[in-house]
Order: sequence, then C-alpha cells, then structure tokens
Amino acid sequence: MDPAVVGEASDGDEAVRLTDELLPELVLMDIRMPRVGGVEATRQIKSRHSGVAVLGVTAYDEDAYVFGIMQAGASGYILKTASRESLIQAIRSVLAGVTVLDPVVCRKLLARALRRQSVRALVGGLEPLVPRELEVLRLAAGGMRNEGIASRLGVSVRTVKGHFEEIFAKMHVGSRTEATTHALKLGLIRIEEIEF
Repeated sequence: MDPAVVGEASDGDEAVRLTDELLPELVLMDIRMPRVGGVEATRQIKSRHSGVAVLGVTAYDEDAYVFGIMQAGASGYILKTASRESLIQAIRSVLAGVTVLDPVVCRKLLARALRRQSVRALVGGLEPLVPRELEVLRLAAGGMRNEGIASRLGVSVRTVKGHFEEIFAKMHVGSRTEATTHALKLGLIRIEEIEF
C-alpha cells in the first residue's frame, strides 16, 4: 500500500507543529524554508519524536545541507529531480529502516572522499593539514620568517614552530622549503595565494 499524505507545511515551524499533532510515520523535509529551515526542523522533530522518520527532499546537493540534515537525524536525502519511482522507493526504504542517499549526492560525496584519500596518501597516510597549518605554509612560501608569521597570525613564535613541527611530521619533510614545494605540488597551496 502506498503511503498517504496526512499534512502539508509551508515552513519549518509548521512542519514541527504538524508532526506534533499528526504523528506521521515519515516527514518529507525540504531544506530551505521560511522561518525555520529543514535542518533545524528535523532536529526538533527527532528530539520530540524519535520514531518519526525524516527524508530530506530538496533541490540542493551541497555537502553542508546533506551532512546537516543527516546529523540532525534524517534517514535519507533525495533530490527533487529524482523520478517519481525513485522517490517512492526512497520513502519505502526509509520506512523499512534503510538509509537512503540520492545517487547524485552519493557520487559527489564519494568523489570528495576519494580526493581527500589521495591527498592523505600523498602526505604519508596521515590526517591532512588543518587550515592554520596551510596558512602558515602560505606565509612561509612567500618568504616570511617565523617572527613575521607569528606577528601576522597574532600568536607566539613558539606556536609557529609547533605548527612547522606538525607540518613536517605530516608531510615527512625536514624543512620549510621541502614543505612548501610539496604543498604546491599537491595543490594544497596555490601560487596566487602566496604573498611575496
């Protein structure tokens, strides 16, 4: 038997209120709505009614939306461009307890994960450089000494040296020159980002 629609909301607040009143098995949740967005509405619904499943149905495939609504407790994410049959199958899957990701979103997330994995392998299989370490490398690539980097970032010279120690360990190098050369080769920093 196909699922029946028991209510329709125009914004996130109304979605939460209708869920409180109607206690549906499943809520189809858009991401961008007036007043309260889909991520926050999902969080509220799941905190009040853990047994109500939420399926994100939206036009947006940005990582922030996907991760946001899934972390809020949604059981799936499908794009509005999906066929009617795909949507019905996604609804059935979520109601059966299966997590669903739109194939377009899945391919995008997989490609991003593979890119991260290849960079991680190139820097020795360790975690990638954090934003502050990349910033330190960019400044060093422009010829700035530790004192200048410390002044620019508002930290101590000792902190800058600590960043370099982490960078060297992660990249398996022994000098600033090696680190910046490898970072440029890997595309972790770009020439146009460097201040000379």
